[in-house]
Amino acid sequence: MKNFSSKYPNHRKGLVGIEKIYEEIKPLLKIGSDDSNEAITFGIWGMGGMGKTALANALYKKLFGEFEGHCFLANVTEKLEEVIHRDLYSKLSGKNISSYDPLELRLLLQTERVLIVLDDVTIPKKLEEVIYQFYPLGSGSRVIVTTRNKQIFRSDAVKYMVHDLEFHHSLELFCLTAFEEKQPKDGYEDIS
Repeated sequence: MKNFSSKYPNHRKGLVGIEKIYEEIKPLLKIGSDDSNEAITFGIWGMGGMGKTALANALYKKLFGEFEGHCFLANVTEKLEEVIHRDLYSKLSGKNISSYDPLELRLLLQTERVLIVLDDVTIPKKLEEVIYQFYPLGSGSRVIVTTRNKQIFRSDAVKYMVHDLEFHHSLELFCLTAFEEKQPKDGYEDIS
């Protein structure tokens, strides 16, 4: 697998500490392992503002090239099931459509290796409507879901709780935001 930090200089985008998080997540996603043909639902959960969407987006950008089809759907809870399915089919099939055939979507999801990110899912019913009804997914597929509620997942889902940044990463993020540098400017060390 390519070097994550060299391909995506995430510190510039405020994704401080992402390299360490990716190394924690990589075995959970089973990318490049002997079990990589298993379809996995991967839940990223935690409090609001912790970087769940940013993490899911970084994972998506890192991994999408390894899949036959891929799509990132934002604000899933706010959208109607039919709109989500149409967008999902359109993005995975590469066809610009105004309607879709649910059987074609089911066939696509069950036969191709796909990467799907569902951002901001808040209730179990929504996850059932959007994706679980199409299981089993194609061999090696990954569904990454961001949520504040870890109870939305089935028992077989792999879950990752987003934690607070370590102090040195918090300081680096502050400095990048305040000074556009990784370290405090001279004279600002005490107040940083």
